Amino acid sequence: MALLAVLVGLSLRFFTQSKNIENLYLFSRSPIKQYCNKARHFCVDFQNEEGLAKASEAIKEKLDLIIIAIGLLHKEGKGELKPEKNLKDFQSQNALEVYFINAVVPMLIAQYFLPKLPTDRKSVFCALSARVGSISDNHLGGWYSYRASKAALNQMIRTIAIELERKNKNAI
Repeated sequence: MALLAVLVGLSLRFFTQSKNIENLYLFSRSPIKQYCNKARHFCVDFQNEEGLAKASEAIKEKLDLIIIAIGLLHKEGKGELKPEKNLKDFQSQNALEVYFINAVVPMLIAQYFLPKLPTDRKSVFCALSARVGSISDNHLGGWYSYRASKAALNQMIRTIAIELERKNKNAI
């Protein structure tokens, strides 16, 4: 089994210790500690579509499991970005950045990596979302950009699932 993990802080201990996983491809924005011999790490600028295309081309084998665990809630330092506690905190540029990372990047990853799922056996494409992306479960308000971006991600993943069901019956 080959696994692609697009990650931000995803615990990899289970995957590195699993005897069922032969190859582990790790994509992150910055360098990470080498986990094991079966892991290959790629630094990818997720905001650069050309970089994602090249990363996809670098993997020649079929991928049995793709996990996207990337997201942006806040960013400290220069150009600080914080979750909006109320409407007056909303800033369009911050909203666009959060939406791009949380909803658009997973779609680009899907575009380039879904063709790498095998059609002759079970495979999984997974993107981690957040409960705050639920429209019906929003009882506290706030976090406008993050909530909207995760709701968009949920809709995009649902739409991918419908298309994938027609193209690859073994994919989940």
